[in-house]
Amino acid sequence: MKNLYGLLLILVISILLPGAVLAVEPAIAGFPDLQWGMTPTQVQALAPGTFAGRLLLYQTEFFTYPAIGQYFFNNQDQLTYTSFVPQYTYDERAQWNQEFEHLKAELTKIYGKPAATQAQQCQWKTPLTQTLLILHPNGWLVRFDRVTP
Repeated sequence: MKNLYGLLLILVISILLPGAVLAVEPAIAGFPDLQWGMTPTQVQALAPGTFAGRLLLYQTEFFTYPAIGQYFFNNQDQLTYTSFVPQYTYDERAQWNQEFEHLKAELTKIYGKPAATQAQQCQWKTPLTQTLLILHPNGWLVRFDRVTP
């Protein structure tokens, strides 16, 4: 009986306060501990990097690809967007295309079908996050932006 009351309570909270449930959505695919609104100190504890103004630069991996993570904080010191770019180059454009398709498939597993797709760009939207994957001549870029009401 306690389990039934617990489930009903969760259902009521999710109906009356949808933001309370959505607030736990991770900001960045593959980095479940990062949340929008975190302070630079909180993010740096998870991603020890170097600050350049309001930007924290961090060497990491993004879906197995060596990348530089860039975490941007607004004037209120809240995490508002982040991006990842590869830390390497290729001579062949086909290799970038292959990685773009792999990242597109991985992000689709997490966020579902893209809200918008073009030949070299895909976009996903959730209530808290807008995700953009771009293929350009020198590689790929993935950007996550906080959606504000």
